[in-house]
Amino acid sequence: MKHSILAAGLAAIMLAIGPAGSPTPAFAATEALAADRTVVVEGFDGAELTGGAVTDDGLSAMLVDMLLATGGYTVLEAGVGGAKPRFMIKGSIVRFDADAGGAAVRMGGVPRVARALGGGARRRVSRVAVSLRLIDATSGRVLAVVRAEGEAAAQEADAGLAGTGVSASAFRATSIGQALEIALAKAARDLAGKF
Repeated sequence: MKHSILAAGLAAIMLAIGPAGSPTPAFAATEALAADRTVVVEGFDGAELTGGAVTDDGLSAMLVDMLLATGGYTVLEAGVGGAKPRFMIKGSIVRFDADAGGAAVRMGGVPRVARALGGGARRRVSRVAVSLRLIDATSGRVLAVVRAEGEAAAQEADAGLAGTGVSASAFRATSIGQALEIALAKAARDLAGKF
């Protein structure tokens, strides 16, 4: 019994290593698949739909964060160090509703206080849909497309969102920022299952 288990183990090792220590096609294919998760974020479209809440570059940066947080991706910076990835990822916002619901809150019923705080506060609900395209970097062929939606609610100043001058952490605390993160995280996970 022990000899047959040992023999089976040795046979499996020999199949993986192959003759003269060279990797077998199956082993080489596994290595190639691991290398195939090397990507460059080509860009992001649709920031204009957010009314200035975020830029295309900001969306690309959020996507890179989500790809790295998902795990399994090796993300290269485009055009740095002669990076030659197997795949590119291009993103787009395909639906955006910054004010999908919510209710205004008066600040203790005192109008002057509400005006001083920019109109009081409200619970804002935002909905976003994003699309990610997996593109073969050599041929330019679109290999897969995933779409994901995100919805989030946050307490925000009634004055609205000013995209200019808002820090990344402040943006991520907004309903729009949270909805985008949810949608991008889902899309990154779904895309990982495509290759």
